[in-house]
Amino acid sequence: MSCDTLDDIIINNFVAIPGPIGPTGDGVTGPTGLQGVSGTATNTGATGPTGLQGDTGPTGLQGDNGSQGDTGLQGDTGLQGETGPTGQQGQNGQEGLTGQTGSQGPTGQTGPTGLQGLIGSTGATGYTGPTGQQGMIGVTGPTGPMGLVSHALYISATGQKVSGNVITYDSVIEQYNMTESGGAITFNENGKYLITYNAQINGDTATIDIWLNLNTVDLNYTKRRCSLQNVNDWKFISFTYQLNITAGDILRLYLTTDNVNAGLTAVIPDIASIVISLNKISD
Repeated sequence: MSCDTLDDIIINNFVAIPGPIGPTGDGVTGPTGLQGVSGTATNTGATGPTGLQGDTGPTGLQGDNGSQGDTGLQGDTGLQGETGPTGQQGQNGQEGLTGQTGSQGPTGQTGPTGLQGLIGSTGATGYTGPTGQQGMIGVTGPTGPMGLVSHALYISATGQKVSGNVITYDSVIEQYNMTESGGAITFNENGKYLITYNAQINGDTATIDIWLNLNTVDLNYTKRRCSLQNVNDWKFISFTYQLNITAGDILRLYLTTDNVNAGLTAVIPDIASIVISLNKISD
């Protein structure tokens, strides 16, 4: 480096004081002399001005990569690119497991009735199933008209005053499934019957008895007694009884009196001497 304006040369922080320059010789340059003795170091002088920048040296070898810096802030999203062409369809995947059955949807409207099919041949009769339990008893319906049952109504408009005789009848008012002849009433059907008779008594002072007789046997506790005090005394005997009857049984009424002038008496046309009704009431 040339330092024309400096009297001193600083070498390695030492100051060298040059000698005077001699005349230029014409001879051959001699060998380089020995390096002079280094001068004594003095205080460092003031830094000289910066010299001109030298030529740029050759590019050095690339150094090692430095450590990665912190990630910078994300930039704004760029504009969306154009949609690329559709790729080829991939292969079908394996069928998945069957899902659970969904809840049943609402019932649709009933469709129109189809045409009736041909009637098939009758199948074989199946076995009779067991008898089901009896259902609840329904409400009792209204009472229907009474069916026709065995019954009869006989009367007499004739006075009967002979002691020990069977009481007879001269008129049949009603009669079904029964017959009467000479005071003998014949039943043609089994069952329980309600027997009712009414007798009109008059004539004179007397005691009169009337009772039931079934198949020629007097029935106990069926006798009724009436006492007349004089010719103007009128009495009325009424009696009701139930009998269990077998078809073919014959019923009679008997009368006794201790005065031939007293007994059953009719008043024509208002009062019959005897009226008897017979009605079946149950089997």
